[in-house]
Amino acid sequence: MNKIIIDTSDNIWIDYSHGTIEPKLCKFDGNSLTWYDENINLPEKGKGLLAIEENGDLWYGYGSTTGYDEGLAKYNWSEWKYYNSSNTRLLNSDA
Repeated sequence: MNKIIIDTSDNIWIDYSHGTIEPKLCKFDGNSLTWYDENINLPEKGKGLLAIEENGDLWYGYGSTTGYDEGLAKYNWSEWKYYNSSNTRLLNSDA
């Protein structure tokens, strides 16, 4: 799924996530492109960039080809935090 998201600083984020294909993400700041993939360790089986917070944190969907371990990931530019059915009721059918 390809997406374009514009953040609060008017940067244009281009997401090249295709599920089983290695995810790619780039940012255009009006002058140049910056690529983010291996350097920030995008989640495998990426479902794509979902949102960018005002502080710059990224929200990213992730999943697997088997349908297990799917959820949300948040990147604060130092680490990823994963949210799925094992650690939050928001993504659980029992909620």
